[in-house]
Amino acid sequence: MIVTKMHDPMFAPIRFESDQDARTARLSIPGVLESDVEPIKNPVTGVPHRVRVVTPEGFENHGGEVASSNIRSTGAIKFDTKESHSTLAHVVQTPEGVVS
Repeated sequence: MIVTKMHDPMFAPIRFESDQDARTARLSIPGVLESDVEPIKNPVTGVPHRVRVVTPEGFENHGGEVASSNIRSTGAIKFDTKESHSTLAHVVQTPEGVVS
């Protein structure tokens, strides 16, 4: 068994902002989840560093901008991550899979 406890669905307002070119994003579900994304930094100079990943046969996306994310979940499943991996990508999902 993968899931040991099933939580009830939650209906809550979601605020989302994204700028793929700037490699920034913000997701907020007040009282439940806060996430922000920023560019990864060059380890030597500290300036924003651009990394693009192209995956023509990818099942999640066909290409995206690598970034760093912070996620704070205070909902039913609590966790807190800092400077973890994120990818910002434009995705069109269909029954046949990702198309762009």
